[in-house]
Amino acid sequence: MANTRRFVLIHDQPNCIGCGACASINPKHWKMNDETNKSFIIDGEFLPDGGSQRDIDDEQFKLNKEAAEVCPVKVIHIKEKSSNKQII
Repeated sequence: MANTRRFVLIHDQPNCIGCGACASINPKHWKMNDETNKSFIIDGEFLPDGGSQRDIDDEQFKLNKEAAEVCPVKVIHIKEKSSNKQII
């Protein structure tokens, strides 16, 4: 069950300052957009508010938790899918 996608990774891209910390820490899931100079979730689903999200599993949670923790403006969030509880 390790591959069960129990979490949702959420990026508030409109408030991203484009520092690139998330992409440096976790290039497997984050990339910088050359046009906007902001990061984005690789294979993320775009949201009406301009942000994006992607379901992630336990292994991806660890990598993205680190990315969220280094974000200076705290625009990366992780929620538990079953309870919608925000973890970060």
